[in-house]
Order: sequence, then structure tokens, then C-alpha cells
Amino acid sequence: MKKYYDVDDVQKITGFKKSYSYKIIRKINEKLKDENENAVTFKGRVLIEEFNTFLGIDLKEKNEKVRI
Repeated sequence: MKKYYDVDDVQKITGFKKSYSYKIIRKINEKLKDENENAVTFKGRVLIEEFNTFLGIDLKEKNEKVRI
């Protein structure tokens, strides 16, 4: 099962251009690093769980999956 979204996934979900999708990924990863110094992040990738939290998507409650 996939654990990370890449920029293309973020772009498909949000409908934003690639450059803005990268900005979203950077912002989420920076927030994660601020909250936990030991967090491991990757350039151009974001944890699906963190991305969903950032957008306010609660998949457990809805019992759905975001289709990309």
C-alpha cells in the first residue's frame, strides 16, 4: 500500500498546478518537521496521512479512499 503522495498525486487531488502542489508538499513537510524534529520527510513527497489531515479529509470517519 502506498504511504506517500508525490507531486502528481497532489496535483490530481487538488487541481492545482505542479508548482503550487510542490509548495503544498513543502508546507506540510515543514509543519511535520516543526512538530517532530525526528520526522523523516522526502523532497517532492508527502505522507498520505499528513496530506489528508492538512486538507481536513477524515477517511476513517467516511470509510472512503481518495482516488487518484
